[in-house]
Amino acid sequence: MACMWPLVLPDWVLADGRRNAEIAVFRRLDEALDSSWNVFYSRPWWGISPKGGELDGEADFILVHPDHGLLFLEVKGGAIAYDPTTDQWTSRDRNGIRHKIKDPVKQATTCKHQFLGRLKATQGWPSAFIRFRHGVIFPDCESPPISGLSVGQYEKRLFCCMQEFEYALDKWIHGRMIGHPTSSGHAEQGPGLDGVEIVKSLVADPVSFKVLVGREVLGEIDAMETLLTGAQLALISIIDSAPRALVEGGAGTGKTVLAMEMAARYELTGRTILFCCRSGPLSQHVATKMSPYPNVTVMTFDDLARSRESTEGRAKFLFPAPWDVVIVDEGQDFDWEWWELIEQVLRPVSGLLRIFADSNQAVYRRRDDLETRLGTRSFPLGINLRNTKAIAKVTDSLYRGPLIHAPGPQGVVPTVDVCGIHVAVQSTLGVVIRLLNEEGISPGMIAVLTPNAHVREEILGALAKSKILATNASRNLKQSVVVDTVPRFKGLEAPVVLMVADRELSNNQELSYVGVSRARSRLMVFGPISGTVLEAALTSKP
Repeated sequence: MACMWPLVLPDWVLADGRRNAEIAVFRRLDEALDSSWNVFYSRPWWGISPKGGELDGEADFILVHPDHGLLFLEVKGGAIAYDPTTDQWTSRDRNGIRHKIKDPVKQATTCKHQFLGRLKATQGWPSAFIRFRHGVIFPDCESPPISGLSVGQYEKRLFCCMQEFEYALDKWIHGRMIGHPTSSGHAEQGPGLDGVEIVKSLVADPVSFKVLVGREVLGEIDAMETLLTGAQLALISIIDSAPRALVEGGAGTGKTVLAMEMAARYELTGRTILFCCRSGPLSQHVATKMSPYPNVTVMTFDDLARSRESTEGRAKFLFPAPWDVVIVDEGQDFDWEWWELIEQVLRPVSGLLRIFADSNQAVYRRRDDLETRLGTRSFPLGINLRNTKAIAKVTDSLYRGPLIHAPGPQGVVPTVDVCGIHVAVQSTLGVVIRLLNEEGISPGMIAVLTPNAHVREEILGALAKSKILATNASRNLKQSVVVDTVPRFKGLEAPVVLMVADRELSNNQELSYVGVSRARSRLMVFGPISGTVLEAALTSKP
């Protein structure tokens, strides 16, 4: 077994389908080489740009042996081809799609020369002629024809294809490390144990510890996306047996996702559907998602109320009513008198009413009231599909109701910066800039939540001065940082949430609950929250 860096590949690497070939090579190198070899898997840590692309001059693997020297390997998966007329390398994936790729030999060679320069500039590096080699592994490709003189204008011995990879990888590696005299006649040699330690000092730290926050966040979200499966979606079939249903669950239990899935399924049966909620930004988000379904009408309750007009003493609707199905999201926020209008727009007798409401009895009216008044049957949601365990722990402190389980990844404990509101705004701006410039976070992954419109406009203005595209939740452009108040972001979510909280918000259990539960993977809170309900939730013990 080789000495592998890292010792074990993290879950977010294993879950990335683009790395299948590299993962296979990592495992084979571990099997094929003994403990005298150090194998550094470099690319995911210090060979990826903030946008996820490859950096020039970084090989996928660096192999180091005290006696044999250094070998720089580039890995390309899929079916590889080279067109000499255009000097273009391509790879065809499992779906048959062809992609242009960089010259793998040039990539390995460039890394070799750049790394040699770094080593020569490092104190203690041997002055002798150290053996440096490079090579390419195509783990999915058959070996080229024996009659061919070269591969892509390069010597065949530079390439390890499927058969060698599976059965003779160690022999191919030792073949690449065969010594030969230098141009000056001096014999090559390995770097020795001291040289190996110098290589570790240059490579091991970033390989072992430096993982862009953006990669961690995407890995955690990918893990949570797989949770929305049978148990949640099967509930739709069960609910079909009830003409009136109240679906209840805490923040993050997938109520809005389930409501949209239900709307889409009913629309495919030829029914007309009204999807009604309280929040304008949530209404716009749902309308975008529902755009492929022409028989689904999405509006806020205020839009619905304004759609009525009086004609000779009788009210009629500007929109098509009654609807076959009425789906109400954020039902806990609807005033009692609003339900009369909901009943008016629902088709009598055959109409289906579906209400989705938060079950947090600590901040909302008891569900029994809705169930009794509207004659609904209750269906609970008990799985948190949005938050990491670390964030769910904070929301649990603000929640009282039916038990909710958070089976997602552990995640990172939310951070708290207790400070004045002005300092909180400046700190938030600094963190946004750092996340965008240093941590591989894209603008569309960030939501900055504020206690009021004044702070929102201040942050939007400051981001504009920094030339960072930002918008409020109503527009919610994919390549923009979203900045809006906590109430307006209700029903929405973001991978990374930076929450600026004043004393009023921090002592409001409902707003605190809404704000912290919007974060999927990272939560950072700034403001004068000492001694408040929000601080107690953020610092609660297990």
